[in-house]
Amino acid sequence: MGVNILSPEQYREAIFLSMYAFQTELSEEQREERLRKLDKHTILGIMHGEELAAKLHIIPFQIMLNGESLAMGGIAGVATYPEYRRKGYVQQLMASSLLKMREDGQTVSMLHPFSVGFYRKYGWELFTDFIKATLAKEDLIQVEQPAGSIRRYKKADGLEHLASVYEHFIRNMAGMLIRSTEWWLENTVDDLTYAIYYSEKGKPEGYILYSIENRKMEVEEFTVLSHEARNSLWNFICQHDSMVDVLEMKTRANDPLFFSLRKPNVKAEIIPYTMARIVDAEKFLSAYPFKLKQGSSLLLNIQDDFAGWNSGLYQIDITGARKADSGDINTKETLTMSINSLAALLFGYKTARQLWEIGHIRGNMESAKELAAVIPEQTPYFADFF
Repeated sequence: MGVNILSPEQYREAIFLSMYAFQTELSEEQREERLRKLDKHTILGIMHGEELAAKLHIIPFQIMLNGESLAMGGIAGVATYPEYRRKGYVQQLMASSLLKMREDGQTVSMLHPFSVGFYRKYGWELFTDFIKATLAKEDLIQVEQPAGSIRRYKKADGLEHLASVYEHFIRNMAGMLIRSTEWWLENTVDDLTYAIYYSEKGKPEGYILYSIENRKMEVEEFTVLSHEARNSLWNFICQHDSMVDVLEMKTRANDPLFFSLRKPNVKAEIIPYTMARIVDAEKFLSAYPFKLKQGSSLLLNIQDDFAGWNSGLYQIDITGARKADSGDINTKETLTMSINSLAALLFGYKTARQLWEIGHIRGNMESAKELAAVIPEQTPYFADFF
C-alpha cells in the first residue's frame, strides 16, 4: 500500500483519525475550524481499502537561522489506527515526507516528539530545550526598577509592538519561527494576556505572555531585548504577589533571568522540546555561514541511513558545499558524523567538542577544534507548538 497526498475531501477522515489516536473530542464547530486550517497542510496518507489507516501532516513554515529565513517543513499529526500498527506505515510516511519536503525546497524539518528515540532513527535530532521554573509567592522579590512603563493588552490590541520585539529577538536565535499575523492571533496570543515594556523613549523592548487562574500565574513567553525590560517585566510579575501563590515560567534554557534575581535558587526543570532534521544536506551546508577564510576548507563525511541522498563526503569552502570524491574520506582532516549530529551542531545545540567527546563526531581532535572555530555562535530555541 503506497503513500498518497490526501485530497480535501479526505480531510475529515484525517480529523477523525487524530481524534481517535490523540484521544480528543471535537465539536462540529471545532471540526469545521480544523478543516479551514488544514488547507495549508500537505497530508500524506496510507489507505486500507476505503479507510484511512495512517497519516502525517507537513505544515509549511519559515524559521530564522543565522539571521536569515529558511523554509521548514513541520511534521505533525502522525497517527495510525491501532489495527494497522506495526506494519511499517509510519516509516513509509516519514520517508515520503522527506521526499516531499525536498521537492518543495524545505531544507529543514522540525517536530515535537512523543519519543525522542523513535524519531532519531529517522534522522531528527534534539535542537532545543526549555526551562520550566516553578516559584512560590515568597520568591517574588522585586529588583531595581528601571525607567519606562508597562502596558497590558489582549488579542490584537498591541500586536504590532509585540511582533516588533519578537522579530528583533529571533535575529540572534537559531530555529525560531517567523510568525505571521494569523499565527500570532490563533496560535500564540489566543486568549492569553500580554504585557509589553516600553523604554523611556516609548520603544517596545520586551513582553510576557501569561495567564492567571486559581491563584497560579503561568508565563508562556518571557522575551526581552534589554536588561531594563528584563527587570521591569520581572517586577511586573512580582506585583501579582497578592493574586498568586505559584508562578510557573517557561523560558529558554540559557536565559539569564534567574541568575539575575535576588533569590536565584528556583526550582527548574529542563525539558527537551523540539527536534530538527536537515532534509537536503548539500543545500543546507552551502547556505550555512561558516566563518571560513579564503583558501581554507572542511571535509565532512555525513551518514544518513534514511535519506540516502544526504550521505557522502562534503568539501566546504567560502564558495559553498559540494560532494567530493569518497576516496578522500580517510584523510586525517575528515570528520564523520550522522545527519542527526550535524543538525545538533549547526543549530548550536551541541558544540563540536561535546559531540567529539561522546563519539558523535569521529576524526582528528584538531579537526574538531577547527570545525568548532568556524561555526557562528548562536542560541537555539523554539517557543511554538504545531
